[in-house]
Amino acid sequence: MKAKRTIIPSVVLLATCLLASCNEANRPSHERIEDNRSLTDEQFTVNSLAATDAFGRSFSSVSMANPEKETGMFYSLWHGSHESGIYDVTELKETNPTALWDVTSGTGLPTASPLGQYHYFGRPLYGYYDSRDPWVLARHCELFTMAGIDYLVFDTTNSVIYTDVVSALIEVWRKFAAQGFEVPKLAFYTNSHSQITVNSLYGIWFQDDSYDDVWYMVDGKPMLVTRKEDFTDLERLALYEERFTLKSSQWPDERMQRDAFPWMNWDWPQFNHNGTMSVSIAQMPGYNAANQEESNYGRGYTRATEGYEWGEQNLDEYEKGLNFEEEWRTVFDEELNEGKEVNNVFITQWNEWMAIKNRANNGDMQMVDGFDLIYSRDAEMTDSETGYGDGFYLQIARNLRNFAYEDGEHYLLDHQSISIGTDDPKWNEVEYTYRDFEGDAQFRNFENAATAGSPGYEVYSDLTARNDIVNTKIAHDNDNIYVRVETSADIIASSGDESWMNLFIGNPDLEERSAYADNFDFRIVPNGSGTLDVLTYDAETNEWVKKESAGAYVYAGDVIEYRIPRGSLGLAGGDPHLLLKVTDHLVDPTDVDDFYVSGDSAPIGRLAYEYAH
Repeated sequence: MKAKRTIIPSVVLLATCLLASCNEANRPSHERIEDNRSLTDEQFTVNSLAATDAFGRSFSSVSMANPEKETGMFYSLWHGSHESGIYDVTELKETNPTALWDVTSGTGLPTASPLGQYHYFGRPLYGYYDSRDPWVLARHCELFTMAGIDYLVFDTTNSVIYTDVVSALIEVWRKFAAQGFEVPKLAFYTNSHSQITVNSLYGIWFQDDSYDDVWYMVDGKPMLVTRKEDFTDLERLALYEERFTLKSSQWPDERMQRDAFPWMNWDWPQFNHNGTMSVSIAQMPGYNAANQEESNYGRGYTRATEGYEWGEQNLDEYEKGLNFEEEWRTVFDEELNEGKEVNNVFITQWNEWMAIKNRANNGDMQMVDGFDLIYSRDAEMTDSETGYGDGFYLQIARNLRNFAYEDGEHYLLDHQSISIGTDDPKWNEVEYTYRDFEGDAQFRNFENAATAGSPGYEVYSDLTARNDIVNTKIAHDNDNIYVRVETSADIIASSGDESWMNLFIGNPDLEERSAYADNFDFRIVPNGSGTLDVLTYDAETNEWVKKESAGAYVYAGDVIEYRIPRGSLGLAGGDPHLLLKVTDHLVDPTDVDDFYVSGDSAPIGRLAYEYAH
């Protein structure tokens, strides 16, 4: 397992590197241009995100989204609709492997790992959640929006449509779309009993245009993946052809069709469906993911990665997503993608998490589609201590930006000397605002996916939400960095609380870094006396250590402003290059998972706002 706290292995930051001159010679010289993009603040925010993952793989600001490129993702709705209890393969492998592999128990008998029951491959970062949990749905929406996902396709391939889950999700989606964010559009993928499934979907969602604002439109109509050959009612089929843009379901064990919509491809390089290509995290053509001797390709499987052998499973390096990276390589490599441009990438997948434990015909224990942390295909985060952390989410964000965005430019910035706490009108001259979801900082109180009274049942509660960060502006002059943060309501003060309205700042141009979460060199803490405590990260002890008190902060109503001396951040003269995250009420500022879970983080997770790229 990967260590819970991830750092860039380097020496502890030297005090001398805190002088403004420490990186003077290393600050890159860029020719800057006028910013004529006319973006909304929400678009600017997504374009200005940056991050480095636990393996040192980074992405930075981009200029513009390419309107000819789209990225979708397969999304499961089923948590809380099928589980009678919580059974976790990763936990069972460590604590009770005999029960895990036992196939003699009858369905429903009291056992630690019963046949016929859904088993999770590992523990999700947000727990074994119910798909209707609004706390989780808000975070999913924020994660997808910030990564740039254009659309989700719901898994209704087994003819269950989860109406209550879709209703709950649409309510959350509309809330954040109303704030100006380009949240992913929505579609359905049907397969088994396709006619019956489409009849149900149409009757609930598509008889009129009441929900057309949320659907993923292709050629001006909602896209629907289906099997036309299943339809015996041709009048109904004609109705659906008028209402939808129908795409044929493409299963990986069937003959490839150019005009079909692929759920997954078991071959590599993947098939190019007239510009649409499947990109999946792992593939299970052997059907039984629990039988690792069969031809299943886990997260660490390699075919053409430099430095690895053809066909290696790389079990100890599954967290790197080598298989996933090779699938993305097909998108970018003309020789691999048949020389036909890929303009739509479909990612499998986000949050399946479960498979049913069965007895195979040969008597072996069988789990189709997923088994453990290696032989599974979800990108959603696990906690960093027991699983792969946020690596696959960041892998999506990085590759998606390479695929669907134009490279970042270096834009001209105005120097502004701000008088903090005075409602200085110079803030109005700062062109763009970094936006965060309003309402993502909310209390959680929701049952998990298990049936009440069954193994693993609990109610998830999180009351750490306090100040809901919504807007951030950054400015600078030769001496200081200025930050203005606005919250959704008047700021709740908390005297002596070091988690109150923190800034995490990264200086990528420092010669020597010991960067927390691979991104942030400094933590700025308002100290209750009007000045700021500047903390640096000690990688050896995993602690934030106070270096000095400097600068100032002032807050009133729903606004707090910070003035931070550039010298305290090791920022040379000229345009400063920095990464910024605003947080409130993190439970553990040394645990990177907390950026996704507790209080509020703007932006969410390991992401940062990049200033003066």
